[in-house]
Amino acid sequence: MIDQLGHGQCILFGHDWGAPIVYTTALLYPEKVTAIAGLSVPYHPRSEVRILELWERLFPDRFFYQTYFQAEGVAEAELEADVPASLRKVYYSISGDLDSPLFLQKKPKDAGLLDGLIDPDPYPAW
Repeated sequence: MIDQLGHGQCILFGHDWGAPIVYTTALLYPEKVTAIAGLSVPYHPRSEVRILELWERLFPDRFFYQTYFQAEGVAEAELEADVPASLRKVYYSISGDLDSPLFLQKKPKDAGLLDGLIDPDPYPAW
């Protein structure tokens, strides 16, 4: 994109999971990236263990949302079955309207992302 926009160099900002993308881009293209800012997710150098392997070790018998998205088509099938309901459930589960976030609840390994999430009725005014 830097080249397509006609710029030789750039400064990159990344927030949340965009931060690791910024870090990696700077490492891969140091001649193009003059500075970076990563927000919310600190820099961690590359590990000897692949991150997917680490997650499988940490969550061997329970659902973890990042491993859930690895199998092609699984998340798409669940979320696209009813897109409006999927969005309502996910947004409500991470909202401040609940005492604890349902999104990070402990679920069995074969659970879906939406399992256990509430479809609020009525939907909050926000």
